[in-house]
Amino acid sequence: MTLDEPDCQEIERLLAELLDNVGAVTLILDCAALSKNTQARTRFLRLARESSARGTLTLKKLLWHWSGLRRHDEEEKALLSPEAIIEALKAEIRKTKSPAVHRLLPASTPMDVESR
Repeated sequence: MTLDEPDCQEIERLLAELLDNVGAVTLILDCAALSKNTQARTRFLRLARESSARGTLTLKKLLWHWSGLRRHDEEEKALLSPEAIIEALKAEIRKTKSPAVHRLLPASTPMDVESR
């Protein structure tokens, strides 16, 4: 799969955001663990939970973006398969009304049989 520049930039941005978030949650939890004040510890834990939720959202965005790229890649591969190309060419030939075009096809094709 080849990624274009905007897709690469978006994936890099989401990964950086995710890594920053993981680092922040770890730091916030460390502060909560070191805090002797119960209210401060509670605020740190709430902040860690909110940061974790943002990280989860970022992860979902990253996975959604990646799955879209994978799905597009699979569709593209299916469209470029030799079978798909041959079927597309046959469909174009079927649209053609010229008997000369149909005579160029091998005699064993169903289209040749249909045109007779």
